[in-house]
Amino acid sequence: MSEPTAIGAHIGGFMATLERCKEKAARDMQALEAYEAKQREQYKAWAASPEGQVELADRARNVAEAREAEKFRMWTDAAKQIGIPRRFVAATVHNVNPADFLPGTDITPIQATIQRVRRYLTDEYPKGRALALCGLQGLGKSYAVAAALRVLFEHESYRGPMFWNATTLRTALMNLEKRGAIIDGLLTAPMLVLDDLGLEYSREGDYWEGVLDTIFVEREGNLLPLLLTTNLNPEKLEQKLGPRAWDRLMGSWGAVFEVVGKSVRGKEAM
Repeated sequence: MSEPTAIGAHIGGFMATLERCKEKAARDMQALEAYEAKQREQYKAWAASPEGQVELADRARNVAEAREAEKFRMWTDAAKQIGIPRRFVAATVHNVNPADFLPGTDITPIQATIQRVRRYLTDEYPKGRALALCGLQGLGKSYAVAAALRVLFEHESYRGPMFWNATTLRTALMNLEKRGAIIDGLLTAPMLVLDDLGLEYSREGDYWEGVLDTIFVEREGNLLPLLLTTNLNPEKLEQKLGPRAWDRLMGSWGAVFEVVGKSVRGKEAM
């Protein structure tokens, strides 16, 4: 056999082998498609069965619970940086459940506080406005503003100091080395909560009055949101803040909501 004839025979054999491989690959693909179609039909039948529906519901619930657990873990980490007290880390803007309290406990004031904060988040926060919650202790004011920060974290991933107890803040500002950085944060944070304003020690004309006035002036001027809680009534809060800050709070930038009712602290169901 001449060399060209041998090469031609070799190529012919190779092409025949290649064609057989292609035919086998096509048969394997058809078999795979038929197997997958059968599996899909079996899955549909199983999913439509009572047993399948129960298991699918369990799977979906497990996935949802895992996602919620991861969200809460991330929030717990962020809450430490934001300054949320541990007792308020689990706070939510959903209405409280009467079953969580002793029978006969009037939780109407707490529900009103949470509803007002929900409205703030929807209508006023996006416009960079302020809200002061006034009322006696144990009416859910601190709980509600902590829950508001949780909502904002879930939507905007806020971090850094934003929740300040007024007494803790006043004490922190006594550190002259850190005072400048703290005040800068108070003036520029994307959200600020001043909790329990009015309980802190202060003297007329001391630096604390100037800090409060500066916070209100700067945040109002830059349309930065502010939440404030206090056990003072509006009249005493006005005296505490002074005329300039109070005027800003009562203008188009701010609002005051007075919570009326009896404390429910210590009345939680065990």
